[in-house]
Amino acid sequence: MIQSTIYKRFLSTQAETYRSQLDSFLRYHKTEKSLKPLIYRPKNASKLLTMDMKDPKTHELLKPLPAISTLSKSVLVSYVDCMEFGDRAVLLKWFHEWVSVTPRKKLLWKYLDSSLISKLMYSSFFKIGGYTQLINMLYNNRVKFITAKNSAVFDIEGYFNTWMMCNLHRNQLMKFEDMELLRKKLMNAWRKVAHIERRTGLHLLLMDAWEKQMGYNPKDILKNVPEFKLKLPSLEKVSEEPITEVSMEKFVKDNERNYVLSRTILDFNPVEKDNMVLNKFIKEYQTYSAEVNGTTKDIYDEYTKSMGKIWEPKEEEKETRNNDESNNEQQEGETGEEKVDNSNA
Repeated sequence: MIQSTIYKRFLSTQAETYRSQLDSFLRYHKTEKSLKPLIYRPKNASKLLTMDMKDPKTHELLKPLPAISTLSKSVLVSYVDCMEFGDRAVLLKWFHEWVSVTPRKKLLWKYLDSSLISKLMYSSFFKIGGYTQLINMLYNNRVKFITAKNSAVFDIEGYFNTWMMCNLHRNQLMKFEDMELLRKKLMNAWRKVAHIERRTGLHLLLMDAWEKQMGYNPKDILKNVPEFKLKLPSLEKVSEEPITEVSMEKFVKDNERNYVLSRTILDFNPVEKDNMVLNKFIKEYQTYSAEVNGTTKDIYDEYTKSMGKIWEPKEEEKETRNNDESNNEQQEGETGEEKVDNSNA
């Protein structure tokens, strides 16, 4: 019990550090251009303090701050990893603040790339909570992402594959029986795709798993589903140099999503248990993960255990979630399909 409390305090301290960096980055880019030299240039610190200036929005006294014009993607990943079940309000408030910024602040919007959006999606689904609200905010701000020249957020590899994975699990956990509503959800999710790239081919296996669960293959009702051979990363292929701890750590971090997607496919479509490409990748990831983390604990197994706390099949909640998402999808559907970017197809 004492050890658990200490660990939670450690996570809290770490989370505060990452959140501080995210907030500083957000604050820097939200600051009016005319005020940046005063606030962020050390040589102007004394001048700013004597001016007694206030922030035009918060009305708080302006003070000198260190400039954070760039930020590693790993900061947000680490921040999300520090969150636990029950932190949904924190996550949703943070995301709301970020997407409330004008799309003219392109650097802020482009910080949220496909990999980070995917991380937010499956972390909120499996571990933190707030998945439905996060998806609604993502959909409601889609036009802003596109205006900020970041339509690639709505891709197949990150956004759509993650949506498919989460809904395969949710359909089973919540015992959703409204097949027409689920079909509409699927079509709506596909309409949001604005960027098609040829990378892993996992979307085809997820669609096969959907057919196993729902009785129909999404390829039969969705338009322009790209077909290509399954291809998953392998550390043995990307480097002729000896495999090091650093390269293993990078492989594990970069492929967490591909791993949970692959395990989901095996869970929902057992016929893939003989898929050599899929099994080779899973085994390689598990081997490197155990080596890097010093434990045999499996991230997918941990996720599937924790999601039970979030998706308890209570009838009143099930009805509310169905209605909320159905209303959102009807509103989104009124705008019609966006032009799909096939430049990388």
